[in-house]
Amino acid sequence: MAAVIFFAGLGLPGLCGFVGEVFVVLSAWNYSKTLAIVSAGGVILTAGYILWALQRVYLGPEYKGPHPEAITPMNSREKAIGWALIVPCFLLGVYPNFVFNYTDKPMNKLVRTLDSGYQNTPKPNSGAVMTQK
Repeated sequence: MAAVIFFAGLGLPGLCGFVGEVFVVLSAWNYSKTLAIVSAGGVILTAGYILWALQRVYLGPEYKGPHPEAITPMNSREKAIGWALIVPCFLLGVYPNFVFNYTDKPMNKLVRTLDSGYQNTPKPNSGAVMTQK
């Protein structure tokens, strides 16, 4: 179960992390090709450290600490919590519009508000003087 969460953070297609990573890289590409390449490099670094962590946590040597008998298989409550995390990972990876339908209008309003504020800001070396209202 934990591996699925690791893979979602890794950004594998079909899981929730993929949608966010693709949108960030595509948005960066529209703004600056260099920035998109840097952000894609960040995606690669993320994959590296998540796989490194997965290897260290689950594929390392068997635990031989002071109380190894305390490590028990998952009980039904822990499995239910795990599935409650895994199902949304797949749902948001396969059908992200489930969330986008709710966030589309507020985000468009926020973008319009921020964009209008940006458009009204004097540009450097334009000769405009900012005044306090």
